[in-house]
Amino acid sequence: FDQFIIYLPHKLNSFVYFFSQTFPSDSSTQHKVLGLLNNVAEVRELHPRLMQKDFVDHISELLNSAEMEVSYFSAGIIANLLSRGEQSWTLSQTQRRLLIEKLHSALLKWPTPECKMVALPAYRSLKPFYPLLDCFTLPGVQIWAAWAILHICCKTPARYCAMLIEEDGLQHLYNIKENDQSDPDVLYLTTEILTYMDKHMMYYGKPKHLKELQAKLNG
Repeated sequence: FDQFIIYLPHKLNSFVYFFSQTFPSDSSTQHKVLGLLNNVAEVRELHPRLMQKDFVDHISELLNSAEMEVSYFSAGIIANLLSRGEQSWTLSQTQRRLLIEKLHSALLKWPTPECKMVALPAYRSLKPFYPLLDCFTLPGVQIWAAWAILHICCKTPARYCAMLIEEDGLQHLYNIKENDQSDPDVLYLTTEILTYMDKHMMYYGKPKHLKELQAKLNG
């Protein structure tokens, strides 16, 4: 990944286009490249490198790909770029508004998070998702993050439920649950994640700090 960052092309659209044309029927290669670019998008300091109009336009076209992995990572790139707000968006605000609508629309057409993907995304940490969960003015961004967390929690619950606890990620989910203005789709996904968390803690036990947090939330 570090080497990829060093040699990150200045013309990203040409880079992605090259792979899509060279391997038109090899979705695994495409989604691996998009997965790397999604990792780049998770690093906020690198966002300026991704703010290229042709590249963003191309990635937005992949949101409706029939290949779930391609759509997933494309949505992740867009969600991360949108998450920093208008002040950090260096392209046109018209393009940003269209992307917000396109992202949200594409996500609502996705299958349930329990669906099977050819390659299950693997994460060493869920911390990159937490700022996205906090984007209450961008429900599409929240939906992508919640969908992703629910997907991996239902596939590998022991690993990722434990990770949410260790990283204090539950607070972000509780914030959504307690917010009266939360988008219904975001709230649904959040509730489903918390259901997995409850099952996990019934089996492994509830950490002391979570007992205190829930007691505080319950007044």
